[in-house]
Amino acid sequence: MTRRVGVLVVHGMGSQRPESFAAEFIAGVHARLATRGCAPGQVAIGTGWWAGLLDPAQLTLARRMREAWKFAGVNAQVRDFVVHAVGDVAAYRAAPNSPASVYHRVHDRIAASLGALRDRVGPEAALVIVAHSLGSVICSDHIWDLQVGHRQGSDPFTRGETLAGMVTFGSTLPLFAMTCEPVIPIRFPARGLDPALQSAARWINVFDRTDVLGYPLRQTSDGYEATVDVDLELSVGPLWKRWVGLSHAEYWASGAFQEQVAELIARIAHA
Repeated sequence: MTRRVGVLVVHGMGSQRPESFAAEFIAGVHARLATRGCAPGQVAIGTGWWAGLLDPAQLTLARRMREAWKFAGVNAQVRDFVVHAVGDVAAYRAAPNSPASVYHRVHDRIAASLGALRDRVGPEAALVIVAHSLGSVICSDHIWDLQVGHRQGSDPFTRGETLAGMVTFGSTLPLFAMTCEPVIPIRFPARGLDPALQSAARWINVFDRTDVLGYPLRQTSDGYEATVDVDLELSVGPLWKRWVGLSHAEYWASGAFQEQVAELIARIAHA
């Protein structure tokens, strides 16, 4: 049996371009799916782009710092990254209970992305989430909110009820879970999946040992050990970036990483 699969790809911290942040990755995964017997149109891959909600304020702050303190060169580039990366985390976690908070605006964007993907694959299609860095936290929060009733979807797909695949990579989830004891992850696989899909479902967490922002999950808590199927260590990016701990953004272009994602999608599509 084959089934339709919708894959939502969500970026992490830092400035991101909506049209290109995952373009190379998506093309690589589609090429690998074609060699695994997935028919054209069977798998749709969409993106969850939320950086635009924060870019204006962050760009203004970075510009003012450069003008006031004459930051230039590598120093300015590093500071720009810090503004975007730390700024994303600070804004996302500020006042999450306020309806007007960045938290809710980000999740409205993720909900809209799921809705657009649903329109391409149908409300009963299997859902796979592929999320990088802070994006893995956002997606975990989104599914959690759906599962406990803090957020509503309009059909099984947008309610996360068909969630059968999770790929987190360069994940910062353990850093956000430090304030929770015990750590209680999302229910995965989603409750109520048919038995064939249930058996195919997997949560794969990918990390590079040299990525100072990417963590394994299973050994960080009993909850993740019971929920995540595997922590997979891959080496991504050029050697010089790995030497200095800058491999965090290098997963997207890794052929080995694209292979792992395509293999999981095909496994679910053929379940």
